[in-house]
Amino acid sequence: MIVTIMFNANAIAWVATRLLGGIGWLAPVLRTAIAYPLSTRFRTGMAMVMFAMIVCTVTVMAVVIEATQSLIVLDEKQSAGFQIRTQSSLLSFFDPITDLQGRIAAQRQAHPLLEQITAVGGVAAQEVEARTPGAGAWGRAPLAGLDPGYVAQAQKVYPLRARASGYADDAAVWAALAARDDVAIIAPELLASSNDLSAILSLYAPEPIVIQEGRLPETYVEIRPSAAVSTTHRLQIIGVLAENSTLAVANLQVPIAALRRIGGKEVAPQSFYLQVAPGADVHAVSQEVERTFLGSGLNATVMAESFALGQTVTRGILRLFQGFMALGLLVGIAALGVIASRTVVERRQQVGVLRALGFHPGMVALSFLLESSFIALTGILIGVIAGLLLGADMVRTFFAQLTPDTAVTVPWGQLGVILLLAYGFSLLLTLIPSLQASRIYPAEALRYE
Repeated sequence: MIVTIMFNANAIAWVATRLLGGIGWLAPVLRTAIAYPLSTRFRTGMAMVMFAMIVCTVTVMAVVIEATQSLIVLDEKQSAGFQIRTQSSLLSFFDPITDLQGRIAAQRQAHPLLEQITAVGGVAAQEVEARTPGAGAWGRAPLAGLDPGYVAQAQKVYPLRARASGYADDAAVWAALAARDDVAIIAPELLASSNDLSAILSLYAPEPIVIQEGRLPETYVEIRPSAAVSTTHRLQIIGVLAENSTLAVANLQVPIAALRRIGGKEVAPQSFYLQVAPGADVHAVSQEVERTFLGSGLNATVMAESFALGQTVTRGILRLFQGFMALGLLVGIAALGVIASRTVVERRQQVGVLRALGFHPGMVALSFLLESSFIALTGILIGVIAGLLLGADMVRTFFAQLTPDTAVTVPWGQLGVILLLAYGFSLLLTLIPSLQASRIYPAEALRYE
C-alpha cells in the first residue's frame, strides 16, 4: 500500500490542489510539500513503513485488550453452571473431604446459609497410561474423573457430537457416565490432533474412528495408573463432546468410580463446584462454606471473580506491551524530527529560491509541516487500517469458541487519543526545523554551498 501511495502521490497532490484551489497561496505549498518527499522515495517510504508498523502493533493491542473486556465473559460453558469452586489445602490432610455434598447436607441445620447450595459436583484430575486393547504400546494420558453431581450439571450444558450405538440420546450417555465405571467420553480434539491419546485412539486402533450421522463406532481404551501396575481397566468410549472446552478440561473424561477401580482405593476430587440458588449472595455462601469446613482447610472462591482477576492480569500484561509499542512510536516521531532537521540543511538553497520567487516565511514553514504530515498521516492511516484488520482477525480466531457470533469492538476513543498524540508530537518536533527554514533569507541561502 505504501508503494502504491509513493508512486501515485502526484495524483494525491492533484486532488488536494483541486479541493483547496480556492486558496491561491496554498496550491504551490501543497505541490512543494509533496514534491520533495517524492524525490527521495526510499527514505520517505521507509519512514512511512516505520510509522505504519508501530501504529499497526498499537492498534492490534488496543483491539485485543478491548476484546478481553467485551468478548470474554464467564458463561455456562466455562463454568458448567456452577458459581463457586472449592479446593483442598495442606490442612485438608487432617480431615479430607471426599463427599462434599454429604458433608453440606449434614451441616445445613447448623448453618442455614448452606441451604442456598442447590448442586455440588466434583472433578478428580489424574494422569494414567492408556492404550487401545490389544496394542502393545502404552501412552500417558491426562483424564478427569467426574462424580455424579458434576455429571448431572454437565449434561445440561454440554451437548454431544456423537454417541455409541445403544444410546438413544445424550441423556442416556450422561446417565451411564454417572452410574457405571466402564465408560468414557472424549473431546473432539482427540479425533484430529496428534497428541499421545489421539495416537492411542486412532493410530493403534484396528480401524480409524469415523463418525457417521452422529454415531460413534465401537471403541475401547484400556487404562492403568502406571507401568508398575499390571492390572488394567477397559473403558468404552460412548460419546464425543460437541466442543473441546469444558470445566473438567481433560480430553478424556471418565466416571470417578473408574479411578477408584484402577487405584483400588477411594479417590477424592481435587476440586468441588457449587451451584447456588438464583438471587442468593454468592459471596456470603462462599464465605460460609469456608467457615463451616475450616477444619478441613477448604478454600472457596467465586469463579466469576477469579476469572475477572485473571483477565485483569492479562489486560495488564497486554497494556504493558502496548506501552512499549507506544515508546517505539515516540522513537519513530523523533526520527521524523531528525529527518525534518536534515531536510532544512539539504534544501537551504531551494528555500532561498522559493523565498526569491515570492514564498513568504509562513508558506515555507507550512510546506515543511505538510511534508512531515504527509509522511506521518500516511503511515498512521495505513497502520490503523492494517491493525484493525489484523486485530479483528485475531479476535475472531482466538475467541471463536467463546463468542463465535459477537462483533469485534473497536476502542475508537483510545485509538483516537493515541493517534492524535502521535500526530501532535510529530508536528511539534518538526515545528522548530520548519521555523528555522522560514527564517532563511534569499540572499544568504543562495550564497550557501
